[in-house]
Amino acid sequence: DVARALMEVEMARGNNSAAVVALMELLSREEDPARQASMHLSLARLHREGMAQDDKAALHLRKALELDPTSREALDLAELIFLDRKDARGLVGVYTASLRNLGPGPAEARAALWEKVALLRRYELKDLPGAISAVEELLKIDDGNTKAREDLARLHAETGQLDAALAGWRALLARDPMSTEAYRGMLSVLRRQQAWDAA
Repeated sequence: DVARALMEVEMARGNNSAAVVALMELLSREEDPARQASMHLSLARLHREGMAQDDKAALHLRKALELDPTSREALDLAELIFLDRKDARGLVGVYTASLRNLGPGPAEARAALWEKVALLRRYELKDLPGAISAVEELLKIDDGNTKAREDLARLHAETGQLDAALAGWRALLARDPMSTEAYRGMLSVLRRQQAWDAA
């Protein structure tokens, strides 16, 4: 194929702009979604590594992840770009788009993405209600995740939802009666409730 041969020649020469044009030509004729995803990933690498065009690289990565939501390479490169840019909101967008594209797919991958969304919303974006939603989604997938249950109870306490926080700590104690974290959390919530009642 002439376009593929041209792309390879231009890449070997280091002429990334011409390589992008040739690869776009190949992409326009490709019908297989897996090969399209691979081409978008190659275009993203060319834009990022060869041309320092992270915005264009991010667009190709979004498309690659739409076509192949399980692509670890595309997700890793997208993470790298948005972390370099310190763009937590953009990274949340990448993760939530990946979750939509995955659908009810691999539970472990979905749980890992929801955990990342929760952390970014909580610590980077200071979006506590959004973090609560993300942790709740994580628990729908991984009901036995003790750390996520502890985080949810803490988030409820931080947002003033003391009854929900107390219920969360009690549920944790029912699962593990020796949990010191659950006892500490429950005592902290009870003290706050007593202080409010006294006021």
